[in-house]
Amino acid sequence: TELSLDGTDGEYTFTMPAADVTVEAVIEPQIFNIYTTEQLDGDTVTVDKETATLGETVTVTVEPEDGYEVEAVYAQYEIDGERTELSLDGTDGEYTFTMPAADVTVEAVITEITYDITLNAYEYDDTDDPVLIEDRDVLVVDVSPAAAGETVTITAPGYYITELTVTDADGNPVEFTIVEEDTTYTFVMPESDVTVEGGGD
Repeated sequence: TELSLDGTDGEYTFTMPAADVTVEAVIEPQIFNIYTTEQLDGDTVTVDKETATLGETVTVTVEPEDGYEVEAVYAQYEIDGERTELSLDGTDGEYTFTMPAADVTVEAVITEITYDITLNAYEYDDTDDPVLIEDRDVLVVDVSPAAAGETVTITAPGYYITELTVTDADGNPVEFTIVEEDTTYTFVMPESDVTVEGGGD
């Protein structure tokens, strides 16, 4: 005969009959949810499972759209109002964490990839040899760093620009446009750091 038990949350009672009693418990692991935060169009953050039990390994995959990169990935849970951040292992868009005894929220911080612009301005000595100007800013750009495809404007307030060159990280020339001769130029940022050089007269 099966006895009726009262109770919940791990504590139960029954009334002893006039016979020996055997108590048996069926224990199953508790299942917790895994949530991902909404991303911008083109970016995806996925997990290999929507639920997990304590101690399970969860894999997070982050795929940013072209021109963007993963800056950071966070996995957090909350117990009794206290928020805790989990340690994630991995890189290059794939990360893992160990499931705690709580629901987890995964969030990725995705930023646009930008490239540096180095500005080298020269003046000419008595022998007409170029000398790097280091004590003042001569060449100026309106944005730096810049994203690939972004238009960058070069000016030299108070100076005329002579012999301008724009090259990428491999030394290849980057095409630029003359907006106003000797004073204003533009170029489209490649997927590379860029060096801008020119004389300032």
